[in-house]
Amino acid sequence: MSENKTIQQKMDELDKISEWFQGEDFELEEAKGMLERAAELSKEIEHDLKTITNDIKEVKKSFKTD
Repeated sequence: MSENKTIQQKMDELDKISEWFQGEDFELEEAKGMLERAAELSKEIEHDLKTITNDIKEVKKSFKTD
């Protein structure tokens, strides 16, 4: 896991993996590992975004007055 990476860093890594698949360095033998890493990053990014969304909702609740 990449827990100490920011969402932007994870997205940048995911972009690099995507570029690798389209680039000249592509090797079929490495593709499985790259796909697994891309899937892991995608799950982490999704989790991070959900966490941030929930945090924002909580902060917004604290500003509401009845």
